Amino acid sequence: MNTLKPFDPVEDFFRGFFVRPVAFGKDDEVAPMRVDVRESAEGYEVHAEMPGVRKEDIQVNVEGALVSISAERRQDKDQREGDRVIRSERHFGRIERSFRLGAELDAEHTLAQFADGVLTLKLPRKEVQPKQKIGMSAISSAGSGENVRLLREGEAQFAILQGLYGYYAATGTGPVAADGPQEKLRSVSMLW
Repeated sequence: MNTLKPFDPVEDFFRGFFVRPVAFGKDDEVAPMRVDVRESAEGYEVHAEMPGVRKEDIQVNVEGALVSISAERRQDKDQREGDRVIRSERHFGRIERSFRLGAELDAEHTLAQFADGVLTLKLPRKEVQPKQKIGMSAISSAGSGENVRLLREGEAQFAILQGLYGYYAATGTGPVAADGPQEKLRSVSMLW
């Protein structure tokens, strides 16, 4: 029966000194893609180490605050007759990395540059636009009843109401009973 021994660099050194390079660490300690991320007032800058990868084999995807980088490391098929591989530690195949940043990113204005095995991404923040604007203006009215009427007729989007008038508008009772409940009631109620 064959038993596995824990990794011992000294034993590995003496056993394989003339046969193969000596390993002084475990294979899984090396991450396939390491990144540095810097934040500035404009957005983020990402540097990803990708040695052995060709520029055309890199894909970058930006969705919201999520950045995904993937690439393909291709193995050279240049092997001469009579040569044999003694040890191969380089990773070939697909590598990928995804991470979230602290803000929505503007994918259309993202810039990418690849040189010397390092991918540099400049990721500007997306300018956040409000989804709906509420117009505000001061209207001199005859009081809470008038403000409810302005809301109902679409002349105002927001009203200041006495507490009781807010209840009347929401339930369609009291002085506004003939008009029924007010839909889309946006108001600040005051007790006075």
